[in-house]
Amino acid sequence: MKILIVEDSSERINWFSEEFKEHDLMIVNNAIMGIQAVEMQFFPLIMLDHDLGQKAYCPSDEKSGYAVAVAIAEGELNLKSAVIVHSWNPQGAKRMYDVLKKARVQVHQMQYGTFSRNIIK
Repeated sequence: MKILIVEDSSERINWFSEEFKEHDLMIVNNAIMGIQAVEMQFFPLIMLDHDLGQKAYCPSDEKSGYAVAVAIAEGELNLKSAVIVHSWNPQGAKRMYDVLKKARVQVHQMQYGTFSRNIIK
């Protein structure tokens, strides 16, 4: 399965790479690349962090995962994707969840570390 992972933590990137190694992964570490990815191709699964740029509890702006969530919600290619918001930032995660849910995207909110490869079945 083709999976887009929007994440900037090298520890988390290593975990995703190992946990989902049997899948076709595209890993991007910033909002600009995440937006470009969702505008160019369909991903059956998107894993989305909020706080990008090695900042914790950052605002929902054009440099955060929220910008990628908005691009998914306003675009056409990935409205049928399953999106997992895995941010530890509760306010940012809720904003992403809400914008995706309003666009009728299949979205789930799970903090990083609370799921495994078993979520893909």
